[in-house]
Amino acid sequence: MLSTLHKLSAKEQPSFELLSPAQAGHEGRALLFVNGYLSDNMDCREWVESFRKAGWQGNIVVLRWKSGGRLRRHIGKTVLQSLILNELLFRGVAHFSGIGPVWESYRMLNLLYAASVAWHLGVGSATIAASGLVHWKKWSKSANREGRRLARYFCHDWQDARPEWAAQELRLVGFSLGCQVVFRALHDMAQFQASQPSPLEHLPCRVDLYGGAVRQSEDWQTATQAVSGTIHNYYSRTDQVLGKMFTWASQGPSIGHRPLLPAASNTLSSTKIQNIDVTQYVPSHLGYQKRLTFAEMV
Repeated sequence: MLSTLHKLSAKEQPSFELLSPAQAGHEGRALLFVNGYLSDNMDCREWVESFRKAGWQGNIVVLRWKSGGRLRRHIGKTVLQSLILNELLFRGVAHFSGIGPVWESYRMLNLLYAASVAWHLGVGSATIAASGLVHWKKWSKSANREGRRLARYFCHDWQDARPEWAAQELRLVGFSLGCQVVFRALHDMAQFQASQPSPLEHLPCRVDLYGGAVRQSEDWQTATQAVSGTIHNYYSRTDQVLGKMFTWASQGPSIGHRPLLPAASNTLSSTKIQNIDVTQYVPSHLGYQKRLTFAEMV
């Protein structure tokens, strides 16, 4: 049980950026977006456009967090690009050959994946695999640290020095590794709240998770207690980045590739968790920001 969440110092404050102010009459609503891997200073205009098209009229804010670092960004981008190439190649072979996702296709594409990465960086595929895994593990830990910091902010500083965009209705939206930040924040907030004589006054009213790079086996039962409304988990069964590489790197399936919890152990109330299969709309990991019209954001 987490009974203490110390107040943040000035240097520890999260970095927020207002991407788009609320439209008239919706100033009391805010969407806090947490982007994924390698998104430190990424342009979020495409996300903003998608949120607006999906019906969101309140403030849109992004949390800027250390999600990849500068020194190894080249390696991380190359690995990610190769993963996307691997996914596209797999879908092409499955479509034109008619053999579907059989083992031989996976085996061939894994070889192509290793070769493409090695060709880009001029080193052996084993070296790249190890480097990519170390890089991923490092920034997964960074996501957990940022989530804990965000929890401390919500539990203390949110009341004392709320930013201009702060609203009575707060929605958290995470994409990919950003969902790990959201999960850790909710989990720590819930544990802290359970140790207090009275509940926290301001909890997120809703959480949307897109292509979540978070393991199914995490303690979601506790995390739901820090949300006054519901958690909506959007997943795609054809997301090969999560279906193959995340499963290998994190030693378990992700909520962005399968429902938030396996059916056999799903003890969460359907009123708190909503799993939405968007495979028909989002065939690949990077397709969410262009296909948000399937999500009800109003």
